[in-house]
Amino acid sequence: MKHTYCLLLDKLLENERMWTFSTLQSLAERYGVSWYQGNTEHVVFKHPYGKHLTISTSRPLKTVQIVAFKHLLQLAVTPEEPCE
Repeated sequence: MKHTYCLLLDKLLENERMWTFSTLQSLAERYGVSWYQGNTEHVVFKHPYGKHLTISTSRPLKTVQIVAFKHLLQLAVTPEEPCE
């Protein structure tokens, strides 16, 4: 059976146009990935062990950014059991 976070991320990949930066921020907070946005148009998501992902808020989310975010969450939650 898939973990809950895998189901959420699968839904994210299926409906990428429906998701916003606030959705990514909520998922990050829920799964222990910190994020910050200074006085810029970029949001930085940081893995507990140092890996980070920077996404511009001035443009719509792209599939490649969502996939990279998914990998970041997978590392933060269960590196030994990746989503399929």
